[in-house]
This record gives sequence, structure tokens and C-alpha cells, in this order.
Amino acid sequence: MSYIINFGKYSGREIHDIPRNYLNWCLEELEDEEFWWMSEKRRQELEEAIEEEFALRDRSHITF
Repeated sequence: MSYIINFGKYSGREIHDIPRNYLNWCLEELEDEEFWWMSEKRRQELEEAIEEEFALRDRSHITF
């Protein structure tokens, strides 16, 4: 099951449906601690989900 964003303009959507630029923005906000309203556990889960999604996207063009 994919991570579901529960805030902002993409609230309720799975992470794989969200544009990369929005996910980049989320990572920047996480680094700047702008998601103060989110628990530390949820911030870590979000960061890990974004990084995993980027890894999947970066590998999606590779064929064997």
C-alpha cells in the first residue's frame, strides 16, 4: 500500500500520484521544520515515503 498524503492540495492522494516538485517542496519543509504540527513519527514516515518514491521513480526508466 502506498503512502497517502493527508494535508495540503494533494490531501487524500497516494504519493505516487503527486508531482515531484511538490514532494521536493515537502522535503524542504521537513528540513526547515515547517511541519511543526505533524508528530515526529509522521514527519519521519513522510520523509521515508518520499525518498522511497523518488528511488522508485528514478529506477522506472531502467530496463533489463
